Amino acid sequence: MKRVIKYISLFVLLLLIVFTICFFLYRERIISHYRPEIKQVGAIRIDIKNDTSYISSKLEIKNNVFFKIDIDTIKYKIDLFNKTYLQNTDPLGIQLPAYGKDTIDFQIKIPYLSLFRGIKAERKKADSAGYTVNISLQVSTPFWNGEIPFNKSAKLKIPTP
Repeated sequence: MKRVIKYISLFVLLLLIVFTICFFLYRERIISHYRPEIKQVGAIRIDIKNDTSYISSKLEIKNNVFFKIDIDTIKYKIDLFNKTYLQNTDPLGIQLPAYGKDTIDFQIKIPYLSLFRGIKAERKKADSAGYTVNISLQVSTPFWNGEIPFNKSAKLKIPTP
């Protein structure tokens, strides 16, 4: 009887070690599979008032796990020419059920006059500039709390008159 318990415990330990190694090797793929999906739905609306443009859109968030997720806030930061033009935090207070979907209205205010001044000054230095868009959701689940980042960086070609 002791021998059977010994073999069962050895088998469980070996199985746990193999599972840990597989999770360590494929953790990015596993985490990305269960990460909530965010996609833009519908048209992007742009309203220009005075020196600010308001860009609004609808974002669909889909829960890919078997337990509920609370999405507390959305943070966004937009950098252009290594200078932060937008940085804001908006409270959401969304509770997604298991494998559920929800649509949120997302709006950002862009100070386009100061942006155009930056583009005009940068055009004298180079013909392109880099931009970075960082969006993150603050998420809480029964097991962990954290931020889920969605980042994009690219080069922007500056038009010349």
